[in-house]
Amino acid sequence: MEQEKRKPARQELREMDVREVREFPINKLCSVRSACSQYGLEWGRKYSTSVDREKRVIAVTREF
Repeated sequence: MEQEKRKPARQELREMDVREVREFPINKLCSVRSACSQYGLEWGRKYSTSVDREKRVIAVTREF
């Protein structure tokens, strides 16, 4: 099975529009949550995260 090519999480978070949702693989849970906190503060944005255990993903929503 071929790995899907992804941009770095930082770049994906920066490109997100308000109310947009992006999903990341569950193995990136800690780094994505940390990035949401750190870059949200730095860029004046708010991100929320939720985990879908069945799909094995972490969903990030840009709040503002």
